[in-house]
Amino acid sequence: MALRFALSDQVSEVLMLENEDVTATRVIAYVQPYPQAAAQLVGLENPLNGDVWTWDAAQSTWVRSTSTEHLPEQAVPLRLQYQYGNWLPNGVDAWFFPEGKAEIYEDARFGVFKVNKQADALLYELLDEQAQPI
Repeated sequence: MALRFALSDQVSEVLMLENEDVTATRVIAYVQPYPQAAAQLVGLENPLNGDVWTWDAAQSTWVRSTSTEHLPEQAVPLRLQYQYGNWLPNGVDAWFFPEGKAEIYEDARFGVFKVNKQADALLYELLDEQAQPI
């Protein structure tokens, strides 16, 4: 089953807003996790040139710097790779399930990721619209 991530659209939007010509195929997204809600993008880093964009909620804008010091303390780094026209966590673009079980996962709306200290993610679980495990 092919997956699509809202985070991919958010990252692309930040890069377009900033007129950033990103030749990198990898970026580090910083997301703020929330219990029972989708994580929100709060920062973005281009590892090739060190540029960091941080969301400034007070000004409702992205601010460019060369430091991650202004990110929320709880922000989780997540390595993203550009593949197939989307920014994907470590190139994850599919969920594999046993033959004949597709209908079970058709209602998936959210994914739960486990992220290690190197910002690599593992898609751990799919959730329905009420954020309940499938």
